Amino acid sequence: MNRSLLHFFEGSSAFNIGLVALSPNHDFEMNQYAQMALSGLEQEFFNYIQANKDALLRDHRFTKFDLKQHSFFIRAKQWDHHLLFCLLPLSDFPFIQDEMMKSTYLTEDLNAIFSSSWDVIFVADAKGTTLRVSSACEKLWGYPAQYFIGKSVYELEEEGLFKPSVTRLVLEQKRQVTQLQETKTGRRLYVTGTPVFNDAGELVRVINTSRDITGETRLKEELNFYREQVERYEKELIKLKREQRPFEMRSSVMEKVYDLSLRVAQVNSTVLITGETGVGKSFLARFIHSNSERAKGPFITVNCGSIPENLLESELFGYIEGAFTGAQKGGKPGMVDMAEGGTLFLDEIGELPLGLQVKLLQLVQDKTFIPVGGTKPKQADVRIIAATNRDLKEMVKNKTFREDLYYRLSVIPIHIPPLRERKEDIITLIYTFLNKYNQTYNKSKSISQEVFNYLMEYDWPGNIRELENMIERIIVTTEHDMVTMDDIILIAGQSEHKYTQYNTELLTLKEAVEKTEKEILLQALKKYGNTTEMAKALGVNQSTISRKLRKYKLSMQ
Repeated sequence: MNRSLLHFFEGSSAFNIGLVALSPNHDFEMNQYAQMALSGLEQEFFNYIQANKDALLRDHRFTKFDLKQHSFFIRAKQWDHHLLFCLLPLSDFPFIQDEMMKSTYLTEDLNAIFSSSWDVIFVADAKGTTLRVSSACEKLWGYPAQYFIGKSVYELEEEGLFKPSVTRLVLEQKRQVTQLQETKTGRRLYVTGTPVFNDAGELVRVINTSRDITGETRLKEELNFYREQVERYEKELIKLKREQRPFEMRSSVMEKVYDLSLRVAQVNSTVLITGETGVGKSFLARFIHSNSERAKGPFITVNCGSIPENLLESELFGYIEGAFTGAQKGGKPGMVDMAEGGTLFLDEIGELPLGLQVKLLQLVQDKTFIPVGGTKPKQADVRIIAATNRDLKEMVKNKTFREDLYYRLSVIPIHIPPLRERKEDIITLIYTFLNKYNQTYNKSKSISQEVFNYLMEYDWPGNIRELENMIERIIVTTEHDMVTMDDIILIAGQSEHKYTQYNTELLTLKEAVEKTEKEILLQALKKYGNTTEMAKALGVNQSTISRKLRKYKLSMQ
């Protein structure tokens, strides 16, 4: 026996450790304790050693193995051309057996975690040398676990496999680090590195967990992209809505009116539009038609208040040949026929005679009607929109409007408030009409701030129609490109439009009237120079002009 081996054999006698030496010639030498432990099992042990010696040499820990009904721990080491095996029977160390079993189970659990985890688990020592890596590393970093074992994280970072190295950051900062990491394979990882300290407070291990968030990042990017697209489409939709409107509106109440109208346009329900004269009921009715599936069909307007009662029925429902004296040969289609496939707009529905309300109810309710002089009902494919400036509920109470017709017409009621309740809309309407009539009459006129303030303060009882007429009158009748209050005073004197000076001076009613009257006379005197023309322009008698001039001591000179 080699003397160095003999030294170990002799030293081992103080402990219950079996030592077995395998020579290059495959001869076995055992100490006394090994002979006792392997009594009768020598051949089986030799076979086990021959089959597993390479694996035992690679594993620097004690490994459990069984020979028949006996269990041992064994560890192998190369020594001076010999293989030296340390042998521990488990039967002699029951406490070791328990601990080893626990260690075995723990190792199996760890191996299961390392092999099945979707996240990469990466373990390095205090120098940054890789000790262990879970199998998920191949998917995220492109190399199997064996590639990383024994390599330094500094080296791996230089290779560009990942950046930054979270292990390096933990070693530098000696604290837990969470960092986004990019890999050579183009993936994006969410990495948390945790330091492990021994009892002396020394950093001995760094354990990293790396989660692939590439898909999540792409989903987030796609989500942001689609969110931006939706926002863009919403802006375009708002712009499109505004372009489709007859007038640009700023007030929230009119925004709601037009938004509701767009929704209503998508169905065929009957709509009742209410509001004062001139608020834009007919414009809104056409807006609903233009945004509906019937937009390519006709839009027929029937003004129930402007057609004589004795003609309204035949105009609305038409008549057959010979229906009455003077009836057209072959009959005549009514406005219901003309609206086929489109929209029938019944303006001023509150003026419809009670006698005709029954026939209209049949049209609204059953979509059928009977022409004047006819006996057979006709089908009608029309969408009905009605409008009125009257209080139909009050008319129902007064028995001047049928209750059943009212409820059939007001399936979807839409109320347009007057301009005085939505002053912010006056701003855009002023400039809309200025642009419209400047283009119509090839002018380039604008209004002064004082005129603008006056137009904003006025109540506009005639609403949009009155405002539009006023702007057209300003464009047509004023002499200069800049319209001032002097022009407005003159225009106001020529119409029923009442003017109150826009200022902060507090006057009595009599003083305000006299002041305004004097200013109007001065403007007329300056423009016409004689009482005849002044009287004609201001719509009064010449004697009235003469009397007023004397009252205010105004001279013709």
